[in-house]
Amino acid sequence: MKKRHRIIFLLAILILVFAVRGPLFRLCVAYDPAGIREPVMDQKTGRTTVSPENRPDDPGINIHTIITRTLDQTAEKLEFSSGNCASDPERLLISKKANCIGYARLFCHLFEKNTASGKFPEWTAQSYIGHISIFGKNIHPYVRHPFFKDHDFVIINNRVTGEKIAVDPSLYDYTGIGYVR
Repeated sequence: MKKRHRIIFLLAILILVFAVRGPLFRLCVAYDPAGIREPVMDQKTGRTTVSPENRPDDPGINIHTIITRTLDQTAEKLEFSSGNCASDPERLLISKKANCIGYARLFCHLFEKNTASGKFPEWTAQSYIGHISIFGKNIHPYVRHPFFKDHDFVIINNRVTGEKIAVDPSLYDYTGIGYVR
C-alpha cells in the first residue's frame, strides 16, 4: 500500500512540475544578449521584404497571440539539427532542418509576415546571439563543444513603449516553453 502511495505522490509531483515548467524555467534560467544576429537580406532587392502570411484581422487579437502563432508556425516548419544548417529563412523552409540560429531567423521572418497587415507596426523582432545563465552562472564556458558556445534567441521590442518580450523558438519546439527571461 505504501508503494502505491509513493507512486501516486511522485506522479502528482511530475504533473505539477510539467504544469509549471515555463515559470520554473524562467525562475532558474536567464538569457543574456551578447550580440545581434543581422537578418538575411534578399539577394535581388537587398532588403527583407515579406508578404503577409496570416493577417491578424480578428479584433480581439493581441501581440501575445501573434507571438504564440509565430512560435507554432516555426516549430511546425522546422526540425532541430546539430549539424551544419542553412540560416536563410527561405532555404530553411525547403530544408526543414535548423539549429538555434535558423529557428530564431525563421521566427523573425514569420513574425514580420504575421504583423505585415499593419495592426502591430510598433512591434519588431530581432535575433540575438546570447549566453544562457542558470541561477546567475553563465554555462557556456563549461561546455567544450563549439556547438554550444552561444545560443540564438529573439527579443520582440515595442518601439513606442520600450516593452521587450524574449522568446526561444528552438526551446519552444522541444518543450513548449517559448517565453524566456
